[in-house]
Amino acid sequence: MKLTQRAARVVWVEGHGLLVTDIRGGLHLLDEDFELIRSGRNPESVAPVYAVTTSGDFVYTKDARGTVTQWSLHSLLPVNSLDAQHLRGDGEYLEGEEPSTLINRGICVWQDKLYVNNGYMEIAVIDARTFDLIEVRPSITDHFLEWFCTERPGEQCVADKHGNLYIGDLAAFDFPVHVRLDDKLNLHRVRYDRRHDRYWVTQDAGEDDALYVANGVVVISPDGRMLHNFKFAADDVEALEFDDTFSFAFCAGFEGEITVFDNRESEPRIVRTIAPFRHQITDMTITSRGHLVVLTQDGQMERVSPEGERLARLDFDSRCVWDIQPDPLTEDGYLVATDTGVLAVELTDVEASHPNVRVTRRWDLGLGFVRRVRPLADGTFLGVTRSGRLFRHGRDGESLWQVPFAPHLHDLSPDADAERVLVAANEGAFEHDARTGERLRTLDVAGLVAWTCAYGPAGELLFATRNGVVFCFEPSGEQRWRVELGGYCKRMQLHEDAVLVNGGEFAVKAIDVATGKVTGHWFDMLENTVESATVIGDRVYATSYGLQMAVYETRSPEVLGVVEPFQDFPKALAKRTGREGSPRNLLLVGGRGGFLQIRDVTEEGPLLLRTVYLPAGYGK
Repeated sequence: MKLTQRAARVVWVEGHGLLVTDIRGGLHLLDEDFELIRSGRNPESVAPVYAVTTSGDFVYTKDARGTVTQWSLHSLLPVNSLDAQHLRGDGEYLEGEEPSTLINRGICVWQDKLYVNNGYMEIAVIDARTFDLIEVRPSITDHFLEWFCTERPGEQCVADKHGNLYIGDLAAFDFPVHVRLDDKLNLHRVRYDRRHDRYWVTQDAGEDDALYVANGVVVISPDGRMLHNFKFAADDVEALEFDDTFSFAFCAGFEGEITVFDNRESEPRIVRTIAPFRHQITDMTITSRGHLVVLTQDGQMERVSPEGERLARLDFDSRCVWDIQPDPLTEDGYLVATDTGVLAVELTDVEASHPNVRVTRRWDLGLGFVRRVRPLADGTFLGVTRSGRLFRHGRDGESLWQVPFAPHLHDLSPDADAERVLVAANEGAFEHDARTGERLRTLDVAGLVAWTCAYGPAGELLFATRNGVVFCFEPSGEQRWRVELGGYCKRMQLHEDAVLVNGGEFAVKAIDVATGKVTGHWFDMLENTVESATVIGDRVYATSYGLQMAVYETRSPEVLGVVEPFQDFPKALAKRTGREGSPRNLLLVGGRGGFLQIRDVTEEGPLLLRTVYLPAGYGK
């Protein structure tokens, strides 16, 4: 049995099994061996469901648009639903204001009342049995809620998406204890440690000098005092579970591994790591038998023992477009980096009302998912994989060379002559010989994780790090400048004499390569990390992890429009700009789920013409 839609959350429900939500609003109940028991769907909601909880005979969900639904746990049929558009309070709203598309997990039932954000960052309080709306009240924080913890007798915790934890009385909305445990990003999990009367809280970005450098789990007392701070990750920590005696804690996230703590004494200690998993871990739950069920971002679920034995697996036909790059050998051709290899595609009927995409070649490299690909003029292509391989391949599928790295690799950039290539990795910043793969030098980025890179117009070497520092080196290797952008960096590309950098917090910035001065900044209306950005004419286009694409003027920060929501995370952007005899401008948008959109670049915005879905297993 396989799910047809990618799973978003997985929760163990005692006496029932594994409750799974998906990115099209569906619910599924599976047994521990991943056999499907039943499924349900709300026809009023097709948006991703990340907020889910159960109480008694009911399941409660909020989708990414803000629609809140009550379901029968026994049948998985919807019972009652409150529409996102009209689930709001009496406050002041902009004319025509719509709910915000947002991925957050904050939802709970406490004393027969359901507490959840609506789509306007307010808190809806709903009778959990009748589903009558009791009130909509202002939130206790200026950010969307990410987690509720009601496990400690006599008090409750609320965590938001900007590192704030509030401890107090949920029914009275009185939270006298407020602590900041992450300087920028989510507190995905807050769990009460009954063995030692304390809370464990996950981090995404970290705090103070460790911000975007190292993060992990913070252990605090009920009055908010820091007891322990464990830094074991260089990416988001998404999930945290205890065994039934609270002897061991299990933490997992985007590093793709589970860190296991021995919690039997008051001083927790890391005792082992369960790895590797094939992708980033986005959720995890623990069954009544003490087994861990792990969900990765590509939709695969795996059941493992606390010692790491692999017990069962539910595969998903993973499809994701990570990168789209123009192919110098084919007019209107592109190479596409995917979850299973590399594709060559070609735009056809470009001047017609509905252009199409034709897959012309497929390469299964046997290296796991390819994060970035760079086609070269001689027909070969360079790439990096999440599994830690820098490679060069020929068009006939032959491997020219491979260089192993420790996981993970994030980006690469060849120079204009395809003689050298920059590599951004967890290990740091490097330059390699593009003809042989030999490492030529290591660039000094202060021991930080490098996430993206590019050569400048005069051969400068540009690197940006997870903690938002952009370095520019002379061709000789001497540092010319460094700029701190605030927020982590995902991609960069040259645009005229500037480098366009996108990522978290700052969204999109343009930096003059010669001086290091910021010459443009675009950020308004974007939620979450900007995955990719590009410029066509006098417009900047940016896609975000908030299922959005925003359009800006190049010469001002003014937002001209926002496209939302996408059906799944948009990851890659590529442009087809007009030329003599074929003047049309098109935008290609690819993402998780294997979608590849063709959008017409118009004054009114990027008009969707066609969506092509790349087939599952297409690299095999």
